[in-house]
Amino acid sequence: MLISLTGPSGIGKGFIKQQALIRFPELQEAIWLTTRQLREDETSKRSNRQQIGLASFQQLQAQGEIIFAQELFGNLYGISKSGPWFTGIDQWIIEFHIENLLLVKRSGIEVFSIGLIPETIDLLAAHLSGRSSEKPHEIDARLSAAQNEIGLIRLNYSAFDEIFVISEKNKSEIVATVLDRMNSFLAGE
Repeated sequence: MLISLTGPSGIGKGFIKQQALIRFPELQEAIWLTTRQLREDETSKRSNRQQIGLASFQQLQAQGEIIFAQELFGNLYGISKSGPWFTGIDQWIIEFHIENLLLVKRSGIEVFSIGLIPETIDLLAAHLSGRSSEKPHEIDARLSAAQNEIGLIRLNYSAFDEIFVISEKNKSEIVATVLDRMNSFLAGE
C-alpha cells in the first residue's frame, strides 16, 4: 500500500510527510537517490534523500538498478531497487512528481494519491522565498516548473484520490485534513 504526495516544490509535501511518519509509525519512507547537493535539513538519518555522484547515478541507471528516474532542475532523482520498494514493506509514503505518479497508476500498484496545489502562485513564491537554501534564480525556475506541474495535476485530476488547494486561510488546517484522509485510507475506509 502506497501513499503518494504530489505537488510543486515548496507546497509542503515534505512537512506533511514528516507529520504522517510521526502519526503513522507503520509507514516507511522511500529514499530518493539524487545528484543534487543536499539541503541542510536533508543530511540527517531520517532524510529521504541520499546524494550520489552523477557517474554513480548513471551507472546504476544503466544497470537497471534505479526506478522512477527523473530530471528536475538539472539534477537526477530515482529510487534504488535495493531500497524499501523491493523489501516487502507493506505501507509506505513517497513524494512523486506527477509524471511518476501516472507511471505508478498505470503499473497497477495500489496507491492513495494526494495532490497539493496552491491557490495562487504567490503563496508558493512566499514558501520558496523562506527557504535559505534557495537562490533567487532557483526560486524562479521552481515557480516556472510549478506552473507546468499544477497544470498537469489539474489535467490529470482523475489520477488523484484527493486534491487539496492550499490557501493562506486554510494552510494551517490542511495538514490535519490530509492526515485524517490518510488515516481513513490506512484503516480501509
